[in-house]
Parts: sequence; structure tokens; C-alpha cells
Amino acid sequence: MMKRHFLQILFFGIFLIFAPALVAQDSNDPSPGVEITWPPPVSEVWGVGDVLGSAAVPGMAYYYLEYLALNPDLTQPQNAPWIPATVGIEVPVSNGTLATFDTTQVPDGLYALRLIVNTLNGETFSDEVMPIRINNERYQQIREAILEEALIVPTIQPTIQVTATPEDNRVMVYPAAPVTAVNVRRCDLVDNYRCAYVASLTTDGGEVLAVSANGSGWYQVRVPSGTVGWVSPNVIAITGNVGSLPQVQPPAPLAPQPTAVPVAPVGVIPNGIAIENNRAVCAQNFNVQVNVNNVSNVASQAGSVSIQDVNVRTGEITFSTFGTYPALNPGGNFVVVIPMVVAVYPTERHELRAYTGGQTLSMRYTLAQGNCAPSTVPIPPERTVTRDFPANTCYVIFPNNTPAYNTPFGSIITYLGAATRESRRGRVVDNSSAWYRINYPDLGNMWVRRGGGVTTQGQCSIRD
Repeated sequence: MMKRHFLQILFFGIFLIFAPALVAQDSNDPSPGVEITWPPPVSEVWGVGDVLGSAAVPGMAYYYLEYLALNPDLTQPQNAPWIPATVGIEVPVSNGTLATFDTTQVPDGLYALRLIVNTLNGETFSDEVMPIRINNERYQQIREAILEEALIVPTIQPTIQVTATPEDNRVMVYPAAPVTAVNVRRCDLVDNYRCAYVASLTTDGGEVLAVSANGSGWYQVRVPSGTVGWVSPNVIAITGNVGSLPQVQPPAPLAPQPTAVPVAPVGVIPNGIAIENNRAVCAQNFNVQVNVNNVSNVASQAGSVSIQDVNVRTGEITFSTFGTYPALNPGGNFVVVIPMVVAVYPTERHELRAYTGGQTLSMRYTLAQGNCAPSTVPIPPERTVTRDFPANTCYVIFPNNTPAYNTPFGSIITYLGAATRESRRGRVVDNSSAWYRINYPDLGNMWVRRGGGVTTQGQCSIRD
């Protein structure tokens, strides 16, 4: 009877992963069709489990989940970027599973979880749940206590399982059940800043190339896309002779992020982003220039800009870092030069996202091949739809200081004052972002992106 009771508890602990620690509180009212229903606020979660809710609004392009580590007092850091937990998912969900989230790839702590839904017209809806405590360490302690109390010798073997060597003598690696995806990182450390993840190891598996010379037990792997990185031994299953693997020194983690990095003062926003010399090459250093502007009427303190590089196709963060700027007088500008290096997904579209002052500025670019190995996965063509509008049928309404671009996701050429302008052409890029071309007699054609205060009026639908 004791053994049966133990197995029931263990089964519950493994497969009913998300367990509320306290009574749930009311969350912020989300937009209709955009809601996280599980886990609720004030929950404790561990392992791998489903995030439940709805992501279904008219004209939805895609949705994704992201998370943010909270301060000890449960407030959100003023200038910390949200970390994507999923890629963009295009299939609407109503009262179902939004995604499966592997908490073992995230350090234990307090987090906010956010659902973002973008539409083809450039609108963004969101729902946010906080605080949520990730506590894999306590779950492991509880499991071990149950095992000891039940006087059962665990029959569950370590996740690393060595079997017969395949005929081609390759050592292969897969996510250990019930996990279906494992983070592949640039080095052998679980730290989203110092050792960012560069790819995902799925049930398709990957080839093991080496074991870490640091003694960490991590393995160097190559996933089907051709990306090479490092995986933790705690969440994988291996086939083949690991004893024949060479030892390789992983890249050194980035320097620890200073604990006293100045945050973005109120009134300082990003208002321009560009790649120096307009060229980024795979595995080669390049500089990103982020212009910040103090739009308040008082002098600001010094602050910082966080920046991420995200692969558009997969949604993976390929590099993240930050740069600082000095105190700025009212109306003052400063160009923050931030060194970066992106070593994965050459010839593909990437997006740079700069965060400061609670605002985000982004641009897209194509990473040049350089000396990086080409991807073995065919790259789908960029999905672009363009529509021309008859005269006097589509108008774009935008607030003051709206950025105008030379092309969609191109370079900012100016900032426009509040106005309503006719548009004769619209474009949806990557099946997600709606852009509208407008014309000023002295400036020529330029593009503005719907969302963030930019709306349309009239017959402006780009897709039927």
C-alpha cells in the first residue's frame, strides 16, 4: 500500500507540473481573446508543463510567450529585456494549451510571464501574470524525501543513457522524456546573460561533438540547423560511446552583469538604431549604434540601453548585452555604441531590439555569411504582401515623434509630427508587421509601422 501511494504522488509531481502555492489573485484584465489562465498569479512551478489560455483575436499574425526576472520586492526591473520563451506561433488558441514551458532551463526565482499577440494590422495585445516562483530545487527535495519515506530504491535512471554505438559511430543526443526541447547555449553555464542560448535541441536530435574540458559534464552538440553549442547533461539522453568523445574548452562566459547598472531615467527613450557601416557578418564583431534622447524638461541621470539580437525565423535570442550613456540635458541626445557578435543563422533575417526608458526600438537586417558554415535547413522566403490603395481610401494617423523609415524594418530617416496622411501602399512583412508608405513633398516616400499609437482609417486592409 505504501508503494502504491508513493507512485501516485510521484506521478502527480511529474505530470501535473504547475502547482499553485497560494490562492490566485486577480490578474490584469487582458484584451478579449488574449489571456493566460494557467499558471495563475502567486503560483509555484517546476519541471515541464503547459501554459494554458487563449490567443485568438481577429487578424492575428502570431503570438509568443516571454518572461522577466523580478526584483526581490516583486517589482519589474526598469530596463531589463523580456526573454522569449517560445517562437512566434501562428495558430490561434482558445481556452487551450498556448505552449509547453521547460522551467529547468531557467534559474529558480520570481518571474513575470507575459503573452504577446500581434495582428496583421500591427496591433499588439498582451496579458501578464506575476509573481510566479520557479522552484525546481524544492521539487527535487520533496521527491527525494518521498523516496526515502517510502523506502524505495529509485528505478528511474539518470537521463544520460549510453547504448550501442550507431553504425556510423556518431554519438547522438535527444531531450530526455518528458522534455521535448532543450536549450543549446554558447557555453556551459545556465545564465541567459553570460551564456545566451543559441538554438533548441528538439526530438529530431543532434550530434555530440565533445565534452566540456571544464569538468562541468556539458556536451558540445550540433543540431540539424548546423548550429553548434552546449547542452546540460541533466536534461538529455545520449546514444553512443561517450567515452570516445574529445574534451573541448567551451567559450568563456561573458563578464557578470554589474549589479548596479544604471537604469533608464524617466524621459530618456531610444529614437534611432543602426548597424555601423550597415553590415553585420557572421562570427565577426560589429557595432550597433543606439541614439537616445531626453524628451523631458529636466536633466536626466546616467542610464543604460539593453539590446538583443533575435533570429526572426526561430525567435531565438542569439546575443544580448548592454551599453551606457551619461546624464543628458533636456532635449539632449547621445549615441550609445554597443559591440556585438552573432555567430549563428547566417544569410537569415535577424532583428535588433533596443530597450530603455520602458520603450523598445527595433530594426531587421540580414546577417552576412562570412566564414560561418551554411545552415543545413532550407530558409523559407520572407513572407511579404504588398497592396496598393486607390486615392482617398486609406489614411494613416500618427502621434508626435513617430519614426519614419526608408523601408520596412530599414533605417530611421526622420521623426514626424502628429498628423493624418494618405497612404497609397501597404505592406505586411514576415506575416506579422503592417507598414504604410506615406509621402511628404519635401522628403519623398517613407514608411511608418502600425502600432504604438499609429492607427489607420478607411480601407487600409493589406490582406483580405
